[in-house]
Amino acid sequence: MKRFQNPRDYAFWLLSCREYTVKKLRDKCLEKFPEAVGEVEALIKLFIQKEYVSDQRFATNFIRAQVRQGQGRQKIFMKLLDKGVPREVIDQTLELQLTEEDVMGPALKLMNKKSVQLKKRYPDLNDYEHRQKLTAYLAGRGYPYEVIKILLEC
Repeated sequence: MKRFQNPRDYAFWLLSCREYTVKKLRDKCLEKFPEAVGEVEALIKLFIQKEYVSDQRFATNFIRAQVRQGQGRQKIFMKLLDKGVPREVIDQTLELQLTEEDVMGPALKLMNKKSVQLKKRYPDLNDYEHRQKLTAYLAGRGYPYEVIKILLEC
């Protein structure tokens, strides 16, 4: 394991591996160097100023990855909050990044896939129960009820 003499070297090493939120980078640096609070705060300010770390950039990349995995808006929102991204940044980035096609396309694909699975697993399932299971599945993936309702009406 690498030994780091100061928070700056450690932060650069962390950022060379992957993107971090400001909060996560601060927490990791303080965990490694708890005695250097002032130095870590100054370092974080410098990194934000030089755009080495950006919550906006992290959120943009994270949203793209989550959409590819079939996650809905609410689930992405909650995951970003858990990662320490400010609510304003999340709202703004979701507004810019998620279009109607980004939401409906993956949701329709997931719904069709799950529908086939349900028909195989529960062949005697009536239409109401089938729709309930699809609704629960898509809601669990973070899709809003309005989107689910539109998809089920198709």
